[in-house]
Amino acid sequence: MRRRVEIKRQNEGRGNGMGKEPPFPPNPHLRTELFMDQPDPKEMDDPLFDALSEVWEHVVTGYLQYKDGNPVMLYDIQEKRIYAFQYEGFKSEMAAKSQASLTEQYERAVTAGQMVVFVRDNEARRLVSYSMDYK
Repeated sequence: MRRRVEIKRQNEGRGNGMGKEPPFPPNPHLRTELFMDQPDPKEMDDPLFDALSEVWEHVVTGYLQYKDGNPVMLYDIQEKRIYAFQYEGFKSEMAAKSQASLTEQYERAVTAGQMVVFVRDNEARRLVSYSMDYK
């Protein structure tokens, strides 16, 4: 069962302190969703999940490079880029309510041996996260 949680941004335009661009695009109307459990592909009709599936091997490879730090991964559809963020830096870019939701998802994912992956679609103004097995 999936649970959607609305993500709100704070500190738009501010860097994440890791020398990379902020995880969220500078669009105040970006619709975001947070999936607390790994989706069942049979139940999915989600173009963002489909886009993630197309680059999955590359996402896993990037994750494994930084696995000891349990990074939060981000795939940007338009840029066709995959980013690995330190959890705390990524979380600090979110509003307090969103931070709490990400904390819950991240802790559950790490405990279950999963990774948290965000997929960003600037054209559709969506940012969705998934907890995914990488093994």
